[in-house]
Amino acid sequence: MPRTGHQIAYQVSEDGSKLCIASRSYILSKESRLSQLEVREIRISGRLFGDTVFCFRVDIPGTISEDSVSIRDPYVSVMTSTNCFMIDWRERAGVSLVVLDPDEEGQIMDLEYDWIGMKGIVSVVFHPVESSMILVSLQGPTDNSSGLFLTDIPLNMPPLDLRAGMSELGNWLQQSITPRELPSYTVDPVHDNASLVIRPIGFKKLEDRSWVFEVVVSGMSAKECEEGFTGKEDFARVLFDLERWSQHTDVLEYDTNGTVDIMGNFRNGGALFVSSVGVDDHEDEFQLVVPEFGNGSGYDLGWMELEIPRFLESDGSENEISVQKNSYDILQVFDSTTGHLYVCVPTGIVVIQYYK
Repeated sequence: MPRTGHQIAYQVSEDGSKLCIASRSYILSKESRLSQLEVREIRISGRLFGDTVFCFRVDIPGTISEDSVSIRDPYVSVMTSTNCFMIDWRERAGVSLVVLDPDEEGQIMDLEYDWIGMKGIVSVVFHPVESSMILVSLQGPTDNSSGLFLTDIPLNMPPLDLRAGMSELGNWLQQSITPRELPSYTVDPVHDNASLVIRPIGFKKLEDRSWVFEVVVSGMSAKECEEGFTGKEDFARVLFDLERWSQHTDVLEYDTNGTVDIMGNFRNGGALFVSSVGVDDHEDEFQLVVPEFGNGSGYDLGWMELEIPRFLESDGSENEISVQKNSYDILQVFDSTTGHLYVCVPTGIVVIQYYK
């Protein structure tokens, strides 16, 4: 049967009046691979609230992978397992980027990844104001590699021939870029790192109005891997100062208790969830454990444990969505500054207030 799906990225306009959405939908089958990128603007304030304008549409060469989409007006990127498409949707221009390895002259970087080696560039994060972007790999750091690369956004991209169609890769002009790798880091000062999963949070403006790039990484040290899984996970928040080309790392440890799923991404506004099922050997309890890195909450480094209310648990019906069983889909964001947890359920959005 054909496999369908979509990815979405969004950006609020500078004046807060519009939501700009880039969505990529695809249909994959043995016979064909169809993929399309669409950009639309939705009014989110004033009398025209909800009005939608379709701004741009283009076919993208289809792949068998679940690709990532990023947006910063007027740029949209679509990262596949084999290509990185960069588009200026207002100018209707774009290219297929060939990413060259900064350590191997003339060598093309591998964009493909697998869940065993967990390698490859998987997403793009645009700088909010400058003409640059970060290429993010799935794993790092290994062999003194940070897994993060800075490069300029391509300028003067050629116009796209929308009439002829852009579903074939041969219709895209290729452009080579050589990114610069960000400084390496470690979450274990004693032992070497094993593979760490990178979750980009995004760019953050500091009080002095400078920008830093924030990621959260998680995994085990090489020593832990050699000794087998012990239940200890290392978490770190890494802040990169691109002006000074330096980084600062805050490290947390978490001893797992029960079944643990790690989730969270740049859309979570700085929050990363560790869901723990079976708290204190009680299989019917469910909680979220949120790493706190001092993001304006008034707390220092540590962990916040959030008990999930009973009314959000499944009642056993087939149509009911359980927080415990579907946490990847419906747990959205925890705001540590206000103590609000936002949960998406079948009937709407539930806001839960946790008191400090």
